[in-house]
Amino acid sequence: SHFACPPPYPRAAAPVARQRARVDPIGSTSTMRFSLTTVVAASLACVAHATQTIVEYDELKATFRCIIAVPSATDPDPKQVKRREKLIKLTEAHVAAQQESLVEMEWAYMESDNAEFTRFFPNHVPVEEGEERPPHTTSDEVLVTPGIRFMNLATGDYMSPNWDILMHQYPDELKRLSKDFSRWVLQGDGLTRDDDGVMILHSKNLAEATDEYETVLANFYAPWCKYSQAMLPLVAEAHTELTKLYDQGLFVKVGVGNVNVDEEAELKDTHEITSYPTLKMVYDNDDGSVVSDTFEGSTDSAAEIVAHVASTVGGLTMIDSKDVASKYAKLIASIDTLLGDVESPTLVLGTYTAPSQVQTYTALAKKVVSGSRFMAATYDMQLATSLLKEVSGDKKVKAKKDMVYVYTKDNGVLSLKLPSYDDEFLLRWVSAASVPTVERFNPSTKQGDRMRSGPIGTILMLVGAESHPDFAKWKASITAVADARRGEANYLFADEKEPRIMGIVEAAQVKTFPAAILISMRGDFEPMIVEGKSEMTESKLNGLLDSALNAPLNPGTDEF
Repeated sequence: SHFACPPPYPRAAAPVARQRARVDPIGSTSTMRFSLTTVVAASLACVAHATQTIVEYDELKATFRCIIAVPSATDPDPKQVKRREKLIKLTEAHVAAQQESLVEMEWAYMESDNAEFTRFFPNHVPVEEGEERPPHTTSDEVLVTPGIRFMNLATGDYMSPNWDILMHQYPDELKRLSKDFSRWVLQGDGLTRDDDGVMILHSKNLAEATDEYETVLANFYAPWCKYSQAMLPLVAEAHTELTKLYDQGLFVKVGVGNVNVDEEAELKDTHEITSYPTLKMVYDNDDGSVVSDTFEGSTDSAAEIVAHVASTVGGLTMIDSKDVASKYAKLIASIDTLLGDVESPTLVLGTYTAPSQVQTYTALAKKVVSGSRFMAATYDMQLATSLLKEVSGDKKVKAKKDMVYVYTKDNGVLSLKLPSYDDEFLLRWVSAASVPTVERFNPSTKQGDRMRSGPIGTILMLVGAESHPDFAKWKASITAVADARRGEANYLFADEKEPRIMGIVEAAQVKTFPAAILISMRGDFEPMIVEGKSEMTESKLNGLLDSALNAPLNPGTDEF
């Protein structure tokens, strides 16, 4: 539900923003391979003496080095000569400003006519006459894909950008790359955190993160992406709130970390990251490998991120003691407080007598647990009653065997007897019971996305003048039908003058109001209508549903 940055302009097919590869065959001779630990220790022991120097390419000796591609000194094109001079000047200014570095590094230039040039810079794209360039730029401003190669001869790793920048951006990009490279080569296998306590994740420590936490919420971000920058504070706030929940003993032990995709091409590819930012739930698979699932919740706020994490981690929660029931109720209450006016949590609770029903609930939880919707199950009716009372505040509710209960603030506690219905209907009923029985039409992304991705493929919408004295009666009719036939349709109402439903009204060829419009979101049938002529009764609405869905009226199920 958030905006995302695609791969950088102009090569949409570019695999990554910045490359990080292992076992670089260039410059990685056996005589140059020695312990990275030794290099790091030496660098940290003499921080004040770490230097950045420019040397001739043939005189490079340092373990850490950066090679800059420049046009040949013999190039007859005056534009290339000018570009060479500018690149050298900007690079020298950068190196002069980097004398207090954790990493001692040498810099050198490689001319475009060097025999090794294409091996060192396979992604380098020089500016050619007539080549399409970013808008509002001249040939002197454009580097296209610059030739920059940071190298670590101790490990054979290298970092080389493959995205397009402008000449005036070169100093800032070089500064950022230098900083990223220094931090990268000093990374160990241990977990490190930023100032907000969020883990800095990379290929060397992700396995340790999933060892310490059963699940890790990983934010794959690109530093240059404005949407990534907007996500970082939300992730930091989510980390703070998840830590509070865990400190209260409320089930949630989830690590939170950031992955810089500019540095971590390996992780980016492994976890199939195609836009930035992308949130993933990362965990250890049964075979010991680290795998991930896409975060399916809302990212509009930190509270919604936390709610989705808290509800989905662990899936179905088994309520087998008073302590677990109490903590689960407190978790839902904490999420309710955190969400505030954004939305309210939903509790789905299944009771059972036969162990085989646990499989039904486990399968159901995989489909319905999301966002702020929690699901639990228990064989103990006293625990079920206690949990329902504590979450709903309804002191009269009493749980019975083999029932599914759904609590929301809008609907109160609704229930469905099992095993009277198949798994498909159970899923549709729970989904419908989790939202208001009849909702006002709202062309928001959330309502539309929820209905499009949900298991209920139809919409029954009442359209009429809300100012009409009988509108409340019409709405009562659709509410009664929705109560009795929960799960058969998404039930909505709208004023006939609502401009955003005009397309629906015209498609259904509505002539008079009030009208009920039945729509298949999957195209199973053409829009169907019933026009009330000042009346909109339950029988008319039931007839409309029956004719389209060929489904008999389900007997009342919303009882304790």
